[in-house]
Amino acid sequence: MRSRSVSLTFVSRRASRWRWPFALAMIAVPAIASSCLNPEAPAAPDRVVVYLDPDAEANLVEGVTVQLKAKALSANGNFKNVRAEWSPLNAADTQFVAVDQEGNLTLKRAGPFNVVAKVANVSVTYANTAREGVRLLVIAPDGAEIARGTYISVDVDVGTTRQLRVINQGVRVPSELVRWKITQTEDVATVDDSGRVTGKLQGSAQIEATVMASASNPTPVGRVIAYADVAAPVPVSVSITPNPGQVIVTETLELVPHAFDRGGNGIDQHITEFQCASSNTSVATVVQSADKKRCVVTGGAQSRSNPTQAYPTATITVTAVNRKGAKAQDVTVQLINTPLGSCSATATARLNVGQTATPTVSCQDIRGRAVTNLAPYGISWSSTNPAAVTVDNSATGSYRAVAPGDAWLDAQIRNEPGYADKGARTAQKVIVPGWGTVPNTGLDVNAIWGVSASRVFVATSHGGMLLYDRDNSTLAQVLPNGLGSTNFVGLLGISPDEVVAVGATLSSYFLARCQASTLRCDPFTPSPASAVPSISPSQIAGTSGSDIWVGGGFGGVVAHFDGTRWENRSLPAVAVGKGLFDLWSPNPNEVWAALEGIVCRWTGSWSCTDFKVPQNGVQVHPACRIGDCNVQLLGIWGTSTSDVYVVGTGSTILHWNGSAWTLQIPYNGAGPALTDVQGRGPNEVYATGSMGTILRWNGSAWTDISSQLSTAQRNFNTARQYLWVPPTGTDVYVGGVGNPGVLIRYQP
Repeated sequence: MRSRSVSLTFVSRRASRWRWPFALAMIAVPAIASSCLNPEAPAAPDRVVVYLDPDAEANLVEGVTVQLKAKALSANGNFKNVRAEWSPLNAADTQFVAVDQEGNLTLKRAGPFNVVAKVANVSVTYANTAREGVRLLVIAPDGAEIARGTYISVDVDVGTTRQLRVINQGVRVPSELVRWKITQTEDVATVDDSGRVTGKLQGSAQIEATVMASASNPTPVGRVIAYADVAAPVPVSVSITPNPGQVIVTETLELVPHAFDRGGNGIDQHITEFQCASSNTSVATVVQSADKKRCVVTGGAQSRSNPTQAYPTATITVTAVNRKGAKAQDVTVQLINTPLGSCSATATARLNVGQTATPTVSCQDIRGRAVTNLAPYGISWSSTNPAAVTVDNSATGSYRAVAPGDAWLDAQIRNEPGYADKGARTAQKVIVPGWGTVPNTGLDVNAIWGVSASRVFVATSHGGMLLYDRDNSTLAQVLPNGLGSTNFVGLLGISPDEVVAVGATLSSYFLARCQASTLRCDPFTPSPASAVPSISPSQIAGTSGSDIWVGGGFGGVVAHFDGTRWENRSLPAVAVGKGLFDLWSPNPNEVWAALEGIVCRWTGSWSCTDFKVPQNGVQVHPACRIGDCNVQLLGIWGTSTSDVYVVGTGSTILHWNGSAWTLQIPYNGAGPALTDVQGRGPNEVYATGSMGTILRWNGSAWTDISSQLSTAQRNFNTARQYLWVPPTGTDVYVGGVGNPGVLIRYQP
């Protein structure tokens, strides 16, 4: 509270002239002569009278200064003014008045008072009462009176409001009779018509209240002055941005605090400084910024050393300080290790069954620096295919090959609080050489085709279409949409996402488009039957979506799709009545067909080779000599038009070198039927068949590699087997029809 001594400016009027019922009453109190002396003795006057002029007498109101006068009775009987010595009668009177030696009487507060005038050796006491004049009253927010006086200093915080009212002789002056204004430093505070003072900026503002005679008479009858001392509001809360929770070892973090008043208003501009302190300087030190508005926290040198330990903590205290008060706010910070930014893992690429190894993982932190010690973070390892590669110790990642197949090893590295954990997958799969069973097939497999190295469609009998994700060793169902059956018998890949599938009902065949991205099969339009009503397609071949061949059955009907429409490409008469078992298309507008004892080729027209009679010395079946040739050619594939393989019943394998056929494996009535052939090049060709048979051509000879299969794998694929050999890599997929069949994958 500022202490001031300021004169009241008061416009006086004789009480008899006021017509305002709320007028400032002026009541004259007569002087009392306490002693009568001999007026004829000038040195010792006979009589002394103390008086006030009439206007002054009517204006005995607190805060006013008036002139006291003394006169003495002279020897000739006349009164004349004399000089007197003036003083309050006693100490109690000094609370109400002050008087100087000129007789200037200042009324300090309302109440009775006594003043002594001394002339020579005669003393006279002047008694009167100072009335309550125009006063100011300050009202607290709860309505209580907090200050009262003719001149007052009002404490107002920035953004807060105080109510001022004018009081006359104990009665509130109606607000409509008071005019308020700021007379000095208007930018510090405002005052409205009802006397509400609002602080704007730190400083002091002078406020003047003028009292009017009446609502109809604006003549001023009194003025009072107040001073609004606007101070910074008291800080009652502090927030910290950011509220960190953690501080990284040896790194600095700048905290920006913000202070608020009781109304939730930001008062940073009124804060002298934000002080900063740490409860544990080994965890975090803190210093005040040069502008005293921020706190800079630096993490200590050592956090926890393993995941089982608790993080060391420190309490950072930030205190907002101004001349009205202080408010502290604590935040607890953990000292954490530098968070991880990225991680990678490596493992031994190939293990034989029974062998073990340990993977490695390396990480960089969020600053791009190599992390040399991962012990504080914690690592957990897992295998994507535990049936082939199992992790024996999740903490170290020690793994073991348990069966042919492959698996990724995944490391999950726990990061620091507030940062996402990091995952790292080994750069290469761990391969256990041999034939591995794709888990959860359990269906007869009729066709296999991969649209990429890692996504392989599997057509099954009554189990619908499946999509094998090689990378994650999972099988997903590809849902049929508007199809009459879930029995699929043939596949042709036409894009990196799509295959055309041949489906079968009890009485007919249909085509469908199946997408890996949507996991859905939709009807293929237009249907081949729209142009070739007699077609019953069970086989499919082609080179793209605008070069598709379909055929099947014994009617010799084949159709070709050019991307817009289907055209009839029926086989010649020699092939009619022979079962069509496979199609292969090496390039656009060319297709080869494998039938019962016949191979046909379309290059604008059909040409066929009938193996019932020797062809360049090649006789497929000895019984053909007597006209009983029932060998079925079930599969056809080539690396080019001059390197074509045909397989069939009795383990028969034929080869076309561009000019002549040779019989690589003669017909053996007791041998297994070979149902499919496919390869990766001239020196890597595979033929599969019944009884789990798998043969491999290395460029010079065929080798039976069926012994590499487990007994269970051979027993499942007993009736027939189908192949898909990716054009690159080392994988070989074989699916079979058995009890039921399974899908197996070979990795040499």
